[in-house]
Amino acid sequence: MIATQTPPRRGLSDRRGAPPRAHDPQLEQFQARLEASYEFHTEQLARLWVAAGKNQEKAFDRDLRALASRQALTAIAAALRGMAEGRYGICAGCDDPIGSERLQERPEARYCVTCQVADAASTPVSTPVG
Repeated sequence: MIATQTPPRRGLSDRRGAPPRAHDPQLEQFQARLEASYEFHTEQLARLWVAAGKNQEKAFDRDLRALASRQALTAIAAALRGMAEGRYGICAGCDDPIGSERLQERPEARYCVTCQVADAASTPVSTPVG
């Protein structure tokens, strides 16, 4: 049996290929921002739920905000889970580091810019009928 070795996973790009480590100030900053954002979206969903029966005229706007918050919560939870598992800052598409500038802008990012652009280019845009 021939043993194959997989290349080590890399972390934040400013670490030159080293994965982010616990107690890294930059990682702790991202975690704090993610947790604050998670709390915001959780509270927003609770407020929207309470408002659901009060004003049916704005139901569409409320539903859009609720959808956006649920999607944000999913992305944030995945990023926090990635931190706990030691794979935060690794692109889900190519296993390369996600640039620290991208993580500064979107700490919940799952993809590096290259993979995100490629994914957006391959996703069909729906056009309204009529």
